[in-house]
Amino acid sequence: MKLIDIIESLKTRETAEQLAASKLPGINYWLVDLYMENEIDTESKIEFINGRSVSHAQFIELEGKKYNNFFQLDEAQHLVQDFVNLYGKDYDNKALADRLYSYWLNDA
Repeated sequence: MKLIDIIESLKTRETAEQLAASKLPGINYWLVDLYMENEIDTESKIEFINGRSVSHAQFIELEGKKYNNFFQLDEAQHLVQDFVNLYGKDYDNKALADRLYSYWLNDA
């Protein structure tokens, strides 16, 4: 799963909570961190991790794979929702994924 694959679910808190529950059942939405395998890029594989279990670390290694912390799920959801409100509902998911990545790269 890549960033563009979850953008639709990040447009509202309700759908982001549903996504979190499907990926990490029983883990509170507020504790879910989005990690990207190897480097942070719109094409990198995303993993949903219980942030508390890894102390919300910037870098982690699981099963021999390295991951970088991209955003906490709730923060990513708020940003995407803000982008939709700012740029309009017609802003496509690819543009939203690129904007979220650009925000991480330049502003976060």
